[in-house]
Amino acid sequence: MWAWNIRQMGVMDLPALISRVLAETGFAKLGLITHSQGTTQAFVALAKEQRPDIGAKISVFCALAPAAYAGPLIGKAYLKFMRVINTAAFRAIFGIHAFIPLMLSMHSLLPRRLYGFMGYRVFSFLFNWSDARWERALRNRMFQFAPVYVSAESMRWWLGRECFATQKCVLATREAGRLEDEEDEADDREDRRANNPERE
Repeated sequence: MWAWNIRQMGVMDLPALISRVLAETGFAKLGLITHSQGTTQAFVALAKEQRPDIGAKISVFCALAPAAYAGPLIGKAYLKFMRVINTAAFRAIFGIHAFIPLMLSMHSLLPRRLYGFMGYRVFSFLFNWSDARWERALRNRMFQFAPVYVSAESMRWWLGRECFATQKCVLATREAGRLEDEEDEADDREDRRANNPERE
């Protein structure tokens, strides 16, 4: 269940969701409103080399807080590090299923206000932003629920494999997608070999 990334969500999950909604409602088109990671899925799906066919099923697309371009974040040392490590090293450091599972374990151990404070600091460091325009009294309450469980494979796509780390932008070509699928299949074969050596 954890072996998915954002491109797959855009190319497979979003079209399936749109088709299901249209089938259930009987409408010819729908309005698509997305936020943050959801905008990335939609941009990837609508890209020329991915699933532009779903554009005919959408009457309006509203991208709220789009996550599509890394800007100066691309120069951060941790992004450069994630770009050079291989799959095995990434999984050893950041997790195989959930991304940094220790972080989520701390959610149940730490007082909520402390966890919220730390969650804000982590996000501020990673993404170089502040809550200067927010209501600061709500900071710790909002960040009690951030970060949440996310696929380690998804984070590898965001930070060290395709996307921002190599392109500065979320839109990949069909060729990049094909290479990504081949790499996934090779990783799966390697995992099966490691878990079932007697079958080889």
